[in-house]
Amino acid sequence: MKELKLINPSERSFPANGKTYFIEAGDISIARWSKYEELILEMQYGVTQVEMFNKFKEITELANKLQFADIAILAYNVQNGMRGLMQRQPVALKICALFINEENEDRGSISDDIIAQKIDDWNIEGYAVGPFFQLALVFSRLTGESSSMLSPQFLEEMQLQLLEHYNKPIAE
Repeated sequence: MKELKLINPSERSFPANGKTYFIEAGDISIARWSKYEELILEMQYGVTQVEMFNKFKEITELANKLQFADIAILAYNVQNGMRGLMQRQPVALKICALFINEENEDRGSISDDIIAQKIDDWNIEGYAVGPFFQLALVFSRLTGESSSMLSPQFLEEMQLQLLEHYNKPIAE
Protein backbone atom coordinates (compact mmCIF):
# COMPACT_ATOMS: atom_id res chain seq x y z
CA MET A 1 0.00 0.00 0.00
CA LYS A 2 1.26 3.44 -0.90
CA GLU A 3 2.03 5.61 2.12
CA LEU A 4 -0.19 8.65 2.57
CA LYS A 5 1.38 12.08 2.30
CA LEU A 6 0.95 14.73 4.98
CA ILE A 7 0.64 18.43 4.36
CA ASN A 8 2.73 20.64 6.61
CA PRO A 9 0.65 23.75 7.33
CA SER A 10 3.66 25.63 8.67
CA GLU A 11 5.13 25.56 5.14
CA ARG A 12 1.95 27.31 3.93
CA SER A 13 1.96 25.56 0.54
CA PHE A 14 1.89 22.04 -0.87
CA PRO A 15 1.74 20.38 -4.30
CA ALA A 16 -1.32 18.44 -5.44
CA ASN A 17 -2.02 16.94 -8.86
CA GLY A 18 0.46 19.22 -10.64
CA LYS A 19 -0.75 22.38 -8.88
CA THR A 20 0.55 24.32 -5.90
CA TYR A 21 -1.94 25.12 -3.16
CA PHE A 22 -1.40 27.86 -0.58
CA ILE A 23 -2.82 27.81 2.95
CA GLU A 24 -4.22 31.32 3.44
CA ALA A 25 -5.95 31.74 6.78
CA GLY A 26 -6.22 35.48 6.24
CA ASP A 27 -9.33 37.34 5.19
CA ILE A 28 -11.88 35.50 3.05
CA SER A 29 -14.43 37.02 0.70
CA ILE A 30 -18.12 37.52 1.40
CA ALA A 31 -18.94 34.70 -1.03
CA ARG A 32 -16.59 32.34 0.76
CA TRP A 33 -17.90 33.39 4.18
CA SER A 34 -21.44 32.67 2.99
CA LYS A 35 -20.30 29.24 1.79
CA TYR A 36 -18.58 28.66 5.15
CA GLU A 37 -21.85 29.34 6.98
CA GLU A 38 -23.62 26.89 4.65
CA LEU A 39 -20.95 24.26 5.33
CA ILE A 40 -21.24 24.70 9.09
CA LEU A 41 -24.96 23.94 8.79
CA GLU A 42 -24.14 20.94 6.62
CA MET A 43 -21.74 19.75 9.29
CA GLN A 44 -24.35 20.26 12.01
CA TYR A 45 -27.02 18.27 10.20
CA GLY A 46 -24.83 15.45 8.90
CA VAL A 47 -26.15 12.83 11.25
CA THR A 48 -25.19 9.56 12.91
CA GLN A 49 -27.71 6.81 13.57
CA VAL A 50 -28.27 8.02 17.14
CA GLU A 51 -28.72 11.57 15.92
CA MET A 52 -31.14 10.36 13.23
CA PHE A 53 -33.20 8.59 15.92
CA ASN A 54 -33.22 11.80 17.97
CA LYS A 55 -34.30 13.82 14.92
CA PHE A 56 -37.25 11.50 14.31
CA LYS A 57 -38.13 11.69 18.00
CA GLU A 58 -38.09 15.49 17.71
CA ILE A 59 -40.30 15.31 14.60
CA THR A 60 -42.80 13.19 16.54
CA GLU A 61 -42.81 15.67 19.42
CA LEU A 62 -43.33 18.57 17.01
CA ALA A 63 -46.18 16.70 15.30
CA ASN A 64 -47.87 16.17 18.67
CA LYS A 65 -47.66 19.95 19.20
CA LEU A 66 -48.97 20.58 15.64
CA GLN A 67 -45.81 22.55 14.76
CA PHE A 68 -45.76 21.59 11.09
CA ALA A 69 -43.51 24.42 9.89
CA ASP A 70 -40.85 23.32 12.38
CA ILE A 71 -41.23 19.73 11.15
CA ALA A 72 -40.69 20.83 7.55
CA ILE A 73 -37.55 22.80 8.47
CA LEU A 74 -36.10 19.93 10.51
CA ALA A 75 -36.84 17.38 7.77
CA TYR A 76 -35.25 19.64 5.13
CA ASN A 77 -32.10 20.09 7.24
CA VAL A 78 -31.81 16.35 7.84
CA GLN A 79 -32.22 15.66 4.11
CA ASN A 80 -29.43 18.10 3.27
CA GLY A 81 -27.20 16.48 5.88
CA MET A 82 -27.87 13.05 4.44
CA ARG A 83 -27.13 14.31 0.92
CA GLY A 84 -23.78 15.62 2.17
CA LEU A 85 -22.92 12.22 3.62
CA MET A 86 -23.86 10.51 0.37
CA GLN A 87 -21.53 12.78 -1.61
CA ARG A 88 -18.62 11.32 0.39
CA GLN A 89 -16.75 14.60 0.57
CA PRO A 90 -16.13 15.41 4.22
CA VAL A 91 -17.32 18.87 5.22
CA ALA A 92 -13.95 19.56 6.83
CA LEU A 93 -12.27 19.24 3.42
CA LYS A 94 -14.85 21.58 1.92
CA ILE A 95 -14.11 24.13 4.65
CA CYS A 96 -10.38 23.87 3.88
CA ALA A 97 -11.14 24.54 0.21
CA LEU A 98 -12.34 28.01 1.24
CA PHE A 99 -8.89 29.10 2.43
CA ILE A 100 -6.50 26.74 0.62
CA ASN A 101 -6.07 28.23 -2.84
CA GLU A 102 -4.14 27.92 -6.07
CA GLU A 103 -1.86 30.86 -6.81
CA ASN A 104 -4.03 32.51 -9.48
CA GLU A 105 -7.39 31.48 -8.04
CA ASP A 106 -10.14 34.10 -7.76
CA ARG A 107 -10.45 34.50 -4.00
CA GLY A 108 -13.63 36.55 -4.40
CA SER A 109 -15.76 33.63 -5.49
CA ILE A 110 -16.25 29.94 -4.78
CA SER A 111 -18.44 27.17 -6.20
CA ASP A 112 -19.19 23.56 -5.41
CA ASP A 113 -17.29 22.58 -8.57
CA ILE A 114 -14.15 24.44 -7.44
CA ILE A 115 -14.39 22.85 -4.00
CA ALA A 116 -14.83 19.37 -5.52
CA GLN A 117 -11.85 19.91 -7.87
CA LYS A 118 -9.58 20.90 -4.98
CA ILE A 119 -10.60 17.86 -2.95
CA ASP A 120 -10.05 15.63 -6.00
CA ASP A 121 -6.56 17.12 -6.46
CA TRP A 122 -5.68 16.46 -2.80
CA ASN A 123 -7.03 12.92 -3.07
CA ILE A 124 -5.16 12.17 -6.33
CA GLU A 125 -1.93 13.42 -4.72
CA GLY A 126 -2.48 10.92 -1.91
CA TYR A 127 -2.77 13.21 1.10
CA ALA A 128 -3.98 11.94 4.46
CA VAL A 129 -7.11 13.63 5.72
CA GLY A 130 -5.89 14.30 9.29
CA PRO A 131 -4.10 17.63 8.76
CA PHE A 132 -7.04 18.93 6.71
CA PHE A 133 -9.42 18.06 9.55
CA GLN A 134 -7.14 19.84 12.00
CA LEU A 135 -6.98 22.95 9.80
CA ALA A 136 -10.78 23.01 9.41
CA LEU A 137 -11.26 22.54 13.14
CA VAL A 138 -8.87 25.33 14.06
CA PHE A 139 -10.39 27.62 11.42
CA SER A 140 -13.94 26.86 12.58
CA ARG A 141 -13.09 27.22 16.26
CA LEU A 142 -11.34 30.52 15.75
CA THR A 143 -13.99 31.98 13.48
CA GLY A 144 -16.72 30.76 15.81
CA GLU A 145 -15.17 32.63 18.73
CA SER A 146 -15.42 35.98 16.97
CA SER A 147 -17.66 35.53 13.94
CA SER A 148 -19.50 38.73 14.74
CA MET A 149 -16.26 40.69 15.16
CA LEU A 150 -14.15 39.56 12.18
CA SER A 151 -11.47 42.03 11.25
CA PRO A 152 -8.19 41.87 9.37
CA GLN A 153 -6.41 41.91 12.73
CA PHE A 154 -8.47 38.97 13.99
CA LEU A 155 -7.80 36.97 10.83
CA GLU A 156 -4.08 37.73 11.06
CA GLU A 157 -4.14 36.45 14.66
CA MET A 158 -5.97 33.34 13.47
CA GLN A 159 -3.26 32.77 10.86
CA LEU A 160 -0.55 33.11 13.54
CA GLN A 161 -2.39 30.65 15.79
CA LEU A 162 -2.62 28.15 12.93
CA LEU A 163 1.12 28.45 12.35
CA GLU A 164 1.87 28.12 16.07
CA HIS A 165 -0.34 25.04 16.26
CA TYR A 166 1.55 23.32 13.44
CA ASN A 167 5.04 24.31 14.57
CA LYS A 168 4.65 22.23 17.74
CA PRO A 169 6.27 18.80 17.68
CA ILE A 170 3.85 15.91 17.25
CA ALA A 171 3.78 13.52 20.22
CA GLU A 172 4.62 9.96 19.26
